[in-house]
Amino acid sequence: MVAIVKKEEVKNEKLLQARQSFIEGAGGISASLLGILNRVCGQIFALLYLSPEPLSLDDIVADLGV
Repeated sequence: MVAIVKKEEVKNEKLLQARQSFIEGAGGISASLLGILNRVCGQIFALLYLSPEPLSLDDIVADLGV
């Protein structure tokens, strides 16, 4: 049972890392390539896109650390 829990923890950690990488990448792309949005706007868009439910402004600030 312990091995299964550890596998799930590793899987969840990798998923969280991929999510964070996507959000940071979207911020960089929106700022450098698009030129329309700044970095934070791109990160907010990516965060909302990946979220399975609506997020409040407090949730967005807590998640992005802005």
